[in-house]
Formats: sequence, C-alpha cells, structure tokens
Amino acid sequence: MLKMINGEDDVINVESVINIPLLLTNLHGALNHFEQFRVVYTPEELSYTPDDPEFVQNLEVGMMHICLIPAEGETSLQRYTEEGESTLYDPFTTFGELQKDIWPEINAIEEPNEDQGQKLIFYIGGKEQDFNFSLYQALLCHFWRDDNDFHIYQKLWNPDLGGHIITYRRITTNSEKFVESFADMENQSRIILQFVRKIHDLGIGCSVAAFVNNGLDEKLEEQMEDCYGGESPIYLPPWWIHLMLSYPFLFSYQNRCKFFKMAAYWDRNFSGSMADENSFANEVTLIVSRNNILDDAKRLMDQHASNYIELSVKFVDELGIGMGPTSEFYTLVSKEFQKCDLMWRKDISVGLFPCPRLASSIEEVKTKFVLLGQIVGKVIQTGRLLDIHFSKAFYKLILGKELSIYDIQSFEPDLGRILLEFKELVRRKKLTESDLRYKDGSIEDLCLSFVVPGYEDFTSGYKDDVTVDSMNLEDYISFVKDATVGSGVLGQVEAFIEGFNQ
Repeated sequence: MLKMINGEDDVINVESVINIPLLLTNLHGALNHFEQFRVVYTPEELSYTPDDPEFVQNLEVGMMHICLIPAEGETSLQRYTEEGESTLYDPFTTFGELQKDIWPEINAIEEPNEDQGQKLIFYIGGKEQDFNFSLYQALLCHFWRDDNDFHIYQKLWNPDLGGHIITYRRITTNSEKFVESFADMENQSRIILQFVRKIHDLGIGCSVAAFVNNGLDEKLEEQMEDCYGGESPIYLPPWWIHLMLSYPFLFSYQNRCKFFKMAAYWDRNFSGSMADENSFANEVTLIVSRNNILDDAKRLMDQHASNYIELSVKFVDELGIGMGPTSEFYTLVSKEFQKCDLMWRKDISVGLFPCPRLASSIEEVKTKFVLLGQIVGKVIQTGRLLDIHFSKAFYKLILGKELSIYDIQSFEPDLGRILLEFKELVRRKKLTESDLRYKDGSIEDLCLSFVVPGYEDFTSGYKDDVTVDSMNLEDYISFVKDATVGSGVLGQVEAFIEGFNQ
C-alpha cells in the first residue's frame, strides 16, 4: 500500500488489491490506542463570565503569573520582570499582544520607522512558540509534552509554584516564522495520521464517513462545549486546531461546521446558525432587476463584499422584501452562473469544473469567477444557501491541493479513463521497450494532435502538424493533464479565491 501511495508501484486500481475500508478501520483502532490528544476542562473556579457578579472578585484567580526575561545570549534587550517577581497576565493574551505590551520597556535601541510586525521570538522551556498562540495555548502544549499526568490547571494557575518563565529574543532578518506543527508528537500517532491522510488524498475506496475517527470526533465536540473551548479559537488547546487544519476528514461534518463558525466568527454567536440575526453591524436593502441579475450582483458585491452586513433584496416593481426575495436572488444568481458556458466544462452532471483557458483569454471570465467567489463567501457569512453544485475536484483546487488524473476521471470520466490507459501504455513501454498498441491499433492511428480534447483553441507549443505517437505520448499526457487541472484553470481558481477572501 505504501509503495502504491508513494508512486513506487504504479497500480491503476488500488481497490482491487487492498481492502481499503478494513485497512481504515484498523488504522482508526490503532490511532485511538496511541493518541494522547486530551480534552482540557475549565475548572469551576475559572468558569465565571464578565456578567457574573463574582467575576471581579475572582479576576486574579484566572490570571497567570508570568516571568519575562531575555533568552540566553540576548544582550540587546532588557529584562522585563524583576528577579524574584512575576507579572499577572490574562491567560488568553496572545504573544502578539504580549510583544506590544513589553516592547517599549525592553527595547533600548531607538529604531526610525519602526515596523509594527513581529519583533520578538518567545520561548517556553527552550522551545520556540507560535506567535499567534495565547499564553494559555502555549503553556498547554508545554505541559502536554512534559507531563503524562497532565495536572494542567494546578500548574497553570498555582501562584505557589512561581511564575511561568517565558524568554524572548530579538527576531533577525533571516528568522523564519515559526508555526506549531506538532512534529514531535508520538511517533505512532504521527505515522498513522500521515498514512490515513495519504489514503484520503488518493480519493479512492471509501465514503467520507469511513475517514471520521469517532473517538477524536467525540473528544473535539466535548472540548468545544467546555466553557473556555466554546468562546474563541484562542481558548482551544492547540492540538485540536492542528488536527482540524491538517486532518479535517477525521471529524464529522457537524463538528467541522461548528469549528469553522467558531474560528471565522469567534467574536459572534456561533452556537446556532452561521450568522445570528443580531450579529451583523447593520442591514442594507438593495433593489435589483431580474433582467440584469449578474450585473446587479456585481454592483452589490463591489460595494459590500468586504462589509460584515446583512444584505436584503427587493426586486424592481415588486412588493416583497426580506428573507424570501433575498433567497430568490441567490437562487437566480446560482442559475445564471451555471449558464455561463465560458466558465465551465460542458458536462456538469457531476458538478461544475472550470474549462481550460489560455492565459491570453482569461480576462473575459476572470471577473465572473471573482464575483462567484464573493457570492459564495457572502452566503457562508450570512448563513444563506446557494443552489450551485461544484465538483469535488474544484473544491480541492480552491483548497490548494494538486490534482491528478484520478481527479480528471471524477468530472470527465471518458477523458480520465483514456489518460489512465495511455499512462499504463507508457509504463509498459518503459518496462518492455516494445511498440505501443492501443485497442489493436497504433497510437498514430488515433490521429491525435497536441490539442485539448473538446477545446480546440487550447494548443501546446508543438507545431499544429505534430501527431501524437509512441515517442511523445507521455508529453501528450502531461500536456492534457496540465491544461485540464493545472495551468489551464489556475487563473480561474485564483480569481475565485480573490473574490472569496474579500
């Protein structure tokens, strides 16, 4: 299995060789045996909220005692915490906020036009810390690695143990930004997780549900229901964030949705629908025409895509206003996008996927993909539904994943099958050095040229009169693959992402 996944053993039909569902079941069992991703509960004495009358009385109970000193060898920065003392900090202070607080006191060098970005690298126990972490998250990781018993709250909030020592040094021009990747997690868990991810990325053999690890999924749900875990991402133990970002398929759709809402809108109510009716800054009513639906949609998005507002639509010369017309507006926009032949491949039965375009002709559809990205982002933000069916391969491109010929087969079955057959012919030729035969004929008999099938305007650098033969078949496979899921659709995907991020 590993040989096939790593491309060392080029087997077309993996499912015919290995029982993937059984393999996944065993891998989940092994992961549940080895993993040590803990649910961290909030102790009762720290569960007060700012609205609670006892909150102020117990404020100091929830603060952390921190000692901030320069790292060994750092001579250009002064000591912040005096020897024998500690400083009280909110546990959910991020290292970015910490830097802003201590920088004027520790920096003895005046710098003109001082950059407001990261100036310090922080360490706990000699390990560099993720600049985006809160103190709580960083210390959770430290004790998680260091203590099998994991009596975390006794260590985090017990002033009798002294302050937590955090050291810092000045960041240099050649310092790479550190991101916590948990590369030092238990070897068994790491290997299993990577193995499951490779199987998942191949897109073969199993339903989505088969990749969900029920043990981890229940743990994450329990963690998000905890008082601190349900407030914002900076309250979550970092290993859950790492698992969700690196291995999202391990978790159920419901928990992925809840996590996404928390991460994207953590300062708003995310426990119910994506957007609570009172969570928007304001509501804007817009008048649109049924006859110019995409033009009006572009006008609305150009004005309001970046604003956190609720859009309410009213159609020209019609009385309705509010949720009904607004939902109909998004439905009409969805239908219009699906009619745009210049945007999509001809077969849309398995979902929409961009048709290949040369860089010289991308501009005529780029604005439409930007608009589509804006619309998709806005409906996610406001909790609406968009009646538009993207192919799984398009989602993978949006997420920055590289596609293979197997992915082509998912949205263009005939083309994908033929390319896989051609690929197998090339492999056999390398092994036997014999002439290539395709269905009792030669490759030349197919009369193929270096043009993308179905898209005659998309040609390669080869001369028009060059025919595909046994010598250049591998080049032809690479050309068609790149045009179909690579450079031929890159501009469209980038335009969608640009609009979505707005």
